[in-house]
Amino acid sequence: MSLLLVLKLRHIKLKGIMTSSSFIEGKDAFKATDENVQTWWKAASNKCGEWLEVDLQQICNVHAFQLNFADDQMNLSLPEGANLQGEGTMLRYIDERQHVTRWLLEGSLDGNKY
Repeated sequence: MSLLLVLKLRHIKLKGIMTSSSFIEGKDAFKATDENVQTWWKAASNKCGEWLEVDLQQICNVHAFQLNFADDQMNLSLPEGANLQGEGTMLRYIDERQHVTRWLLEGSLDGNKY
């Protein structure tokens, strides 16, 4: 399983300018808001300090924010005794272990002070 930061933001109707600290080829920043569930932004590393910025280009009210994490390069061996659930191509293993992820959502009026 890739531990790199992968991100998909949904329903940003204002097409803003997308920038990021880094990305891997094919996972550019603009893919975080392209409304395609099969694409996403992916940072080039899992190091602290990776970021994604959406410049909405105007002051506006943000009433909700949805953050989706993608299953990227999931080449996992199932734990002993685990069973797949579902049918056909929709087989899934539900990992009930706790995984800790931390992220920070900040706002800015000028792109410098957050």
